[in-house]
Amino acid sequence: MPTKAELEAELTSLREELSAARERLTQTEEESGDAPGAAERPLDWAVSQLEGSEVDRLLKEFLAELEDVQANKPLLSLFGAFLLGYLLGRGGRV
Repeated sequence: MPTKAELEAELTSLREELSAARERLTQTEEESGDAPGAAERPLDWAVSQLEGSEVDRLLKEFLAELEDVQANKPLLSLFGAFLLGYLLGRGGRV
Protein backbone atom coordinates (compact mmCIF):
# COMPACT_ATOMS: atom_id res chain seq x y z
CA MET A 1 0.00 0.00 0.00
CA PRO A 2 1.46 3.38 -0.96
CA THR A 3 2.30 5.85 1.74
CA LYS A 4 0.74 9.26 2.12
CA ALA A 5 3.93 10.97 0.95
CA GLU A 6 3.99 8.87 -2.24
CA LEU A 7 0.36 9.67 -2.98
CA GLU A 8 0.91 13.39 -2.39
CA ALA A 9 3.96 13.36 -4.67
CA GLU A 10 1.98 11.61 -7.40
CA LEU A 11 -0.90 14.05 -6.96
CA THR A 12 1.48 16.99 -7.30
CA SER A 13 3.00 15.57 -10.50
CA LEU A 14 -0.47 14.93 -11.95
CA ARG A 15 -1.53 18.49 -11.17
CA GLU A 16 1.58 19.80 -12.93
CA GLU A 17 0.85 17.65 -15.99
CA LEU A 18 -2.75 18.87 -16.02
CA SER A 19 -1.75 22.52 -15.85
CA ALA A 20 0.82 22.00 -18.63
CA ALA A 21 -1.83 20.34 -20.81
CA ARG A 22 -4.24 23.21 -20.17
CA GLU A 23 -1.56 25.72 -21.17
CA ARG A 24 -0.87 23.82 -24.40
CA LEU A 25 -4.59 23.68 -25.17
CA THR A 26 -4.95 27.41 -24.55
CA GLN A 27 -1.98 28.15 -26.80
CA THR A 28 -3.34 25.90 -29.53
CA GLU A 29 -6.77 27.56 -29.40
CA GLU A 30 -5.19 31.02 -29.55
CA GLU A 31 -3.04 30.07 -32.54
CA SER A 32 -5.85 28.44 -34.48
CA GLY A 33 -8.44 31.09 -33.62
CA ASP A 34 -11.13 28.55 -32.72
CA ALA A 35 -14.12 29.56 -30.68
CA PRO A 36 -13.41 29.14 -26.98
CA GLY A 37 -16.43 26.90 -26.43
CA ALA A 38 -15.70 24.57 -29.34
CA ALA A 39 -13.84 22.09 -27.15
CA GLU A 40 -16.76 22.01 -24.72
CA ARG A 41 -19.23 20.65 -27.30
CA PRO A 42 -17.80 17.40 -28.66
CA LEU A 43 -21.26 15.86 -28.98
CA ASP A 44 -22.44 18.68 -31.24
CA TRP A 45 -19.46 18.09 -33.48
CA ALA A 46 -20.10 14.34 -33.61
CA VAL A 47 -23.77 14.80 -34.46
CA SER A 48 -22.91 17.28 -37.18
CA GLN A 49 -20.62 14.70 -38.79
CA LEU A 50 -23.49 12.25 -39.26
CA GLU A 51 -25.68 12.73 -42.28
CA GLY A 52 -29.43 12.20 -42.03
CA SER A 53 -29.30 9.09 -44.19
CA GLU A 54 -26.56 7.60 -42.04
CA VAL A 55 -28.57 8.16 -38.87
CA ASP A 56 -31.58 6.51 -40.52
CA ARG A 57 -29.43 3.55 -41.57
CA LEU A 58 -28.04 3.14 -38.06
CA LEU A 59 -31.52 3.30 -36.54
CA LYS A 60 -32.86 0.69 -38.96
CA GLU A 61 -29.86 -1.55 -38.25
CA PHE A 62 -30.40 -1.22 -34.50
CA LEU A 63 -34.10 -2.06 -34.80
CA ALA A 64 -33.33 -5.08 -36.99
CA GLU A 65 -30.85 -6.39 -34.42
CA LEU A 66 -33.40 -5.82 -31.67
CA GLU A 67 -36.00 -7.83 -33.62
CA ASP A 68 -33.46 -10.62 -34.14
CA VAL A 69 -32.81 -10.81 -30.41
CA GLN A 70 -36.54 -11.02 -29.78
CA ALA A 71 -37.00 -13.80 -32.34
CA ASN A 72 -33.90 -15.84 -31.46
CA LYS A 73 -33.72 -15.35 -27.70
CA PRO A 74 -37.20 -14.84 -26.26
CA LEU A 75 -36.11 -15.40 -22.64
CA LEU A 76 -33.51 -12.66 -22.94
CA SER A 77 -36.16 -10.35 -24.36
CA LEU A 78 -38.53 -11.19 -21.53
CA PHE A 79 -35.83 -10.57 -18.95
CA GLY A 80 -34.92 -7.26 -20.62
CA ALA A 81 -38.55 -6.12 -20.62
CA PHE A 82 -38.90 -7.07 -16.94
CA LEU A 83 -35.67 -5.26 -16.06
CA LEU A 84 -36.70 -2.15 -17.97
CA GLY A 85 -40.10 -2.11 -16.25
CA TYR A 86 -38.48 -2.59 -12.87
CA LEU A 87 -36.03 0.27 -13.42
CA LEU A 88 -38.76 2.59 -14.68
CA GLY A 89 -40.90 1.68 -11.69
CA ARG A 90 -38.08 2.34 -9.25
CA GLY A 91 -37.25 5.60 -10.99
CA GLY A 92 -40.87 6.73 -10.78
CA ARG A 93 -40.86 6.52 -6.99
CA VAL A 94 -37.99 8.92 -6.49
